[in-house]
Amino acid sequence: MTKDLAQFLLPRRLERMKQVLEKRTEQITLVLDQVHHEHNVSAVLRSADAFGIQDVHLVGRGGKFSSGITQGADRWLSLHRHESAKEAISALEDKGYKLVIVEPVEKDSKLKSYPIGELPFEEKIALIFGSEKQGIGEVFRSKADMATHVPMHGFVESFNISVAAAICMFCSSISGEGRSRELPQLSEERKERILNSWIEDDLRDAEATKRELAKKRSGSE
Repeated sequence: MTKDLAQFLLPRRLERMKQVLEKRTEQITLVLDQVHHEHNVSAVLRSADAFGIQDVHLVGRGGKFSSGITQGADRWLSLHRHESAKEAISALEDKGYKLVIVEPVEKDSKLKSYPIGELPFEEKIALIFGSEKQGIGEVFRSKADMATHVPMHGFVESFNISVAAAICMFCSSISGEGRSRELPQLSEERKERILNSWIEDDLRDAEATKRELAKKRSGSE
């Protein structure tokens, strides 16, 4: 039925959706752990869409955003909400993700920390960002496979979370030599599911349109 709805979109609109889907990836996903600042969450979602990241996981009671700030980018993403870090970790590990906390670690830590440009992006990676004040929670820290950081050379010792996330996503899209890295695309099955959801969302009254199509079908039988 959803495919029938495509006829109500302008051809260039449908083609644009398909073009964007061809550049989407689930090789990398973002995790926002208890991030409460609406502007930060919104900015991260907007960047995720821009860099072709399809999935974003929002953990805890934070995760509120403004569609005005995202400029509607949130509607094109797959947002996964989890009540706890434990629940999020289970979902991520089930899908084969390596858990990577994004923050510097102490020198005596057993957790290896990579500069962001040296992360093994050929593996499935979940980049975990912590809240503005508390940082990444202990549950994620204890389960992390590795850490990463953005090398800094000034007096400031940290970036705003939305800036750090944008830098990390950019680094995931290039190779060490500066050439474009082609991350694995979504499966054809998932692309079809997402396209169907985009079409339905793009039509203001998709349900009414479906009912009208059903009536026309039943009348012609």
